[in-house]
Amino acid sequence: MTWQRLETIFNRSISLSFSKVKCLLMFLALALCGLFSVICRAASFGASQWMVMSLTFLPIFLCSGILLAVGLVLTRLYQAEIQEKKESIFQIFRSSKALFAGIPYLTVPLIFAYLVLWMVLGVFYLLREIPHVGNALGSIFSFGPFLLVFGSIFLGFLSLLTLFFVTPAAAREEALKPKLAETVLGQIRKNPFFSLVMLLIGLAPLLIVSGVLSLATLMTHFLYIGGGSSFTIVVRWFFMMLPFCAILTPAVIFLFNFASETHVLLEEKNRAKA
Repeated sequence: MTWQRLETIFNRSISLSFSKVKCLLMFLALALCGLFSVICRAASFGASQWMVMSLTFLPIFLCSGILLAVGLVLTRLYQAEIQEKKESIFQIFRSSKALFAGIPYLTVPLIFAYLVLWMVLGVFYLLREIPHVGNALGSIFSFGPFLLVFGSIFLGFLSLLTLFFVTPAAAREEALKPKLAETVLGQIRKNPFFSLVMLLIGLAPLLIVSGVLSLATLMTHFLYIGGGSSFTIVVRWFFMMLPFCAILTPAVIFLFNFASETHVLLEEKNRAKA
């Protein structure tokens, strides 16, 4: 792949990220994800550390399923735009019903794995509460919670890989099958460096925009939101979340567009090696 081709697909992915229909659909999806996050954040007020961890990571896996469903539609729409086919978003929705039914094959295993890690972490919290020896045992076995939290973060990273690499492959299928993830993983193993570089390029706009938005959110929290009742803080978070999602929308659409281009390039590289 030449630098000129990379520049072409990057520019094309950006130029097709500002469609009104795409932006509206993605904004609604992000707003729903944001609503889940706000609800979980509100539920974490006054909760134990164990419950706070659950309410921190669980929205990630729930939102990945929503974004995967929307990503399938956007990817099919992007592929139609490249091929200059006139397909409405409603036609794509109707033709993607079988794909939507298969989304649990990809999301449920990650949620189940996380719940297992979370329940095992609860054992360490109980161990720490044993009278007299709890603190000592908690200190000795502190590596356990560390590994469990690391595993939860890793599962979140797997969700991101699923959105970037599996979504464009699934968009070309009639129905989602469990073996699809294995096929995509095989493609990544054949070209790990190329896959990682393309992932970082696809994430670059999202990381930059979300970084700036997160900084603005923190400053707003300290300078304006401050204290107050839990209900007041949650309401402020909700209305602050809406423009956050709106500004983030084009960057997420670009991620799916660039993922579609990456999938095509990976297939070309694998065919060339074969």
